[in-house]
Amino acid sequence: MIFKSLFTASPYPWAVLSALFLGAALSRATRRLKRIPDRETAGAVKWSLFSLYLSVSLIFALGGVFIPGPLKIISVKLLCFFLSASLLFFLGFRFKKSIGLIISLLLIVTVSSVFLFVHSLNAFTGETKIADIRVLDLRNGVMKLEIIQGSSGSEIAAIKGDYFAPIVKEIIFDDSFVFLGVKTWYRFMGVTGFSFVKENGVMTLKQTDRGFYFTEPEGISDHLYGYYEKYEGSIPGIKSVQVDITAKKAVPLRVYSLFIQNDGGLQITVTKK
Repeated sequence: MIFKSLFTASPYPWAVLSALFLGAALSRATRRLKRIPDRETAGAVKWSLFSLYLSVSLIFALGGVFIPGPLKIISVKLLCFFLSASLLFFLGFRFKKSIGLIISLLLIVTVSSVFLFVHSLNAFTGETKIADIRVLDLRNGVMKLEIIQGSSGSEIAAIKGDYFAPIVKEIIFDDSFVFLGVKTWYRFMGVTGFSFVKENGVMTLKQTDRGFYFTEPEGISDHLYGYYEKYEGSIPGIKSVQVDITAKKAVPLRVYSLFIQNDGGLQITVTKK
């Protein structure tokens, strides 16, 4: 799963593979033919291998363009990284008897650094979609919402207020666990409503509705959440056990997506058409 997300999130792994075969192709092209009787056959083998390595390098390069997305390759840093990696691979293949050990160590360090960087980037910027909310109507201070969950279908709720606020229980793990691939555990309880009201000359965001609650919420069990909440300070690897209520202005006919970040927190974004 980690490797799958690694190759779909960034062009750098594709650049490493493309540089590997480009370096092999250049090494093959610059290698002298051995002094053997059948130099014609040796030359044909040499250029056949060169063409093969170059073709594989091109395939990986195209993979880096189309799988992570063309917009992610528009980077001078990526170009410099690719050229540097190609040079290192070329030197490693071409002069492996003299500096092969040093080059090999440099290659291992380079590839490992890129892997750890991309993996950490994916781990801390990753997210899990938990639902969509469509605002069907908003009039007289009442929102009519359609709450759409993947496995549970959809629910229609009428909630007082101008701002809807999902109620999500979260168990957030330490950064070291997130780096290893652990995501925030959640329990999507329901949705409540808020409005700004003026009190003593100050605009205050106040809850205006008890809210809509699912009979069978998505995510972890309430018993498991309660256990972690009770022993939060005693369980290693736990950063926070909390209830997240994030308010979002409701706009009629607009669809919003709810995401739980891998390292904790609820994000509500407008779904692009």
